[in-house]
Amino acid sequence: MQDIVIYFKKKFGGKKRFKFIRTYNWIRYSILGAVVLFLLFGNIFLLTILDPYSAFGKISVTLVKPVFILINNFSSKQLAASNIFWFKPIETTGYSLFAIIFSSAFLILVLWFSIAKGRLYCNTVCPVGAFLGLISKASVFKIRINEESCTSCGLCSSVCKAGCIESKTHQLDFSRCVGCMSCLSVCKTKSINYHLPVKNAEAVKTDSANSRRKFIATSVLFTLGMTFLAFGEKTIQKTRNTIYPNSKKNPVTPPGSVSVQHFTDKCTACQLCISICPTQVLKPSVKEYGLNGIMQPHMNYEVSFCNYDCHLCTQVCPNGALLPLTVKEKQQTQLGIAQFIEKNCVVYTNHTACGACSEHCPTKAVHMIPYTDNLVIPKVDESICIGCGACEFSCPTQPYKAIYVEGNGKHLQAQKPVSKDIKQKVNLKEDFPF
Repeated sequence: MQDIVIYFKKKFGGKKRFKFIRTYNWIRYSILGAVVLFLLFGNIFLLTILDPYSAFGKISVTLVKPVFILINNFSSKQLAASNIFWFKPIETTGYSLFAIIFSSAFLILVLWFSIAKGRLYCNTVCPVGAFLGLISKASVFKIRINEESCTSCGLCSSVCKAGCIESKTHQLDFSRCVGCMSCLSVCKTKSINYHLPVKNAEAVKTDSANSRRKFIATSVLFTLGMTFLAFGEKTIQKTRNTIYPNSKKNPVTPPGSVSVQHFTDKCTACQLCISICPTQVLKPSVKEYGLNGIMQPHMNYEVSFCNYDCHLCTQVCPNGALLPLTVKEKQQTQLGIAQFIEKNCVVYTNHTACGACSEHCPTKAVHMIPYTDNLVIPKVDESICIGCGACEFSCPTQPYKAIYVEGNGKHLQAQKPVSKDIKQKVNLKEDFPF
């Protein structure tokens, strides 16, 4: 992304030449030290905020993906008018204003750094860049300037997007080098070389360029593909306002997260699970996990529910915050337990039939029992409830739900629901015996 910005800056405006940027080691290593110190105390807050992989994930999910969805929905509407149904409309639900503001601010910061100073974020702010820079100091194979043949023409410095080459003094700060190999291609005297025994500099440059193209193509295809996974749900009709709040004590963490503690310790808020969730139930947190877990995903059952047959989020987590689960394992993982507040239920308040929660429950943990005046009311079988949130999402009461899911601090295993075969006597003499 930074390279794309740098390319357009060079092509359409601003200074077309880079120049050497003096090192700000006290900034980069102070940030790295703070991140390491936090990690030693079991806190990944700074890493969650500054890690480039996680940051790019937040930007992609919060800012880029909605644009593709808008394009998809506009195309769907226009083509449908001509009886062409190539695109399925996608309903977007529950976007967090805080997540949008946070991702936008981070994006603006990185873009500003790219326009002003090239790869300034990578070699001055990013803790990953600082850590890799420390390791690179011990590298056997490096980019080196041959002082005897170098004419100090400045061409290498002018194309160095990391600003780490001072051609006049033949300085090359390899700890800030991002391996773009641009300096090798412009040096007319071939005074800059990357000493690698197997491949020459030109081969390294070609491989580097090909790997970047492959990464960009894969990222674009992934983003496009994710927009077609999500689907919307019908809006639930509201009833009269309820007055008994839901006293949730624990947030509901995604399947495979084992426990709240395990999840918050491991998750770097890369948003990959959010991007692939087909029901869009996973949303970035603001206060659910406290300040240390800001932007980490949680299950928001106000906007959607967890699909009973889906386990995609457990398959894509890159760092072990979500452990892989099979569909069968996921279907018995108890994320939380549904809690029923009778005085919020429309059966109690409006004295009218409902049953939406029971109809949507995949395990029938929420079932209807006799109430009064031929009405039935929900009851929860906690042993087979998996905390998928289908009941909470479908409940029509506002602002407080009559049924909600209280998250398990540690995930448990639910019992298998008992299936009851209903046998009916069929009169075969009838024309329509069903």
